[in-house]
Amino acid sequence: MRMRQNVLVRVMVFAIVTAVILFAFTFAFTFAAASYTYTYTYTEGTAPILKVDNRTDAYIGELVKINISLTEAPGGVSGYNISVALSNASVAEIESIELPDWGINFLSKNSTMPAHSVWVRAIDLGMQIEENATNIPIVTLLVRTKSGGTTAIYISRLRIDDDFDRRIKPIIENGSISVSTSGSSISGFITYACNETGLAGATVNLSLSQSGNGNGTPTIKSTVTDSNGSYMFISVYPGTYNITASRRGFWSNSSSVTVTGAPASESYTLNLALWLKGDLNNNGKPADNADVAKMKNASIGNISPDWRYDLNRNGMLADAGDLAMIKDASAGNIVLE
Repeated sequence: MRMRQNVLVRVMVFAIVTAVILFAFTFAFTFAAASYTYTYTYTEGTAPILKVDNRTDAYIGELVKINISLTEAPGGVSGYNISVALSNASVAEIESIELPDWGINFLSKNSTMPAHSVWVRAIDLGMQIEENATNIPIVTLLVRTKSGGTTAIYISRLRIDDDFDRRIKPIIENGSISVSTSGSSISGFITYACNETGLAGATVNLSLSQSGNGNGTPTIKSTVTDSNGSYMFISVYPGTYNITASRRGFWSNSSSVTVTGAPASESYTLNLALWLKGDLNNNGKPADNADVAKMKNASIGNISPDWRYDLNRNGMLADAGDLAMIKDASAGNIVLE
């Protein structure tokens, strides 16, 4: 018991001594920081500037990078809270943000996007922005344009602190994005594969390609071919696009086209042919006796089938299901769609 009491006493003494030392250290550090004086003093007209980029030649559908930066920080930067907004939400929206290297850590936060305004907090945990730093990156906005026009990009709320818990009060230079309503055109003809005549009533969709891998993003423009099978998209801006044509009873077809310029008024042509489903001999008569014979020959390995022989879309060419479907279509029991 006495040994336990002695141990407890020693622990209590150690805790008290440790607390006194920590208090003394904290007081000394606080006093030193509080008594620190800058060697740099602002004079009229020399306050740092918080600059928001301008973009005057954006095009519809473009992802625009807008950099926000601080010209100088005599006392360094410890962190910030900033709210940025677009004045015209119909022209563009903030899709995402990119923090500078110094602000990437678990304490940095931002509000939900996409949105027409965003709140961002970044903390310089690694103390990378030291005294007398210049041209400090604050945040980069990734803004997706939606329609022609102009929107201001303005700072609605701001707090920036230096490394000594002192408020930095910069001059704010807001920015803007102007989106052009002009652009290039893509046009062409959708035709029957069997005779190359124009196919009226075909739906033609335009979508942006993703990383050149042929997979399209959601359709951004759509039209229907006229009586001659022609179509046209106007106000198309630089990028790689997928053009997809489809019509009931036909296999859809697609191809890509790259529009260059920034932007430029150029004309691009892309023609596509559509195959009738079940028209394996390409004579314009789907599921006739000759088509049934071709499907049967392919099913027993006498001829090599291609993608047109997968009528049930299960990835297996000329299987029993495909043969049954073309026989039913030939007999008028079903319509191949």
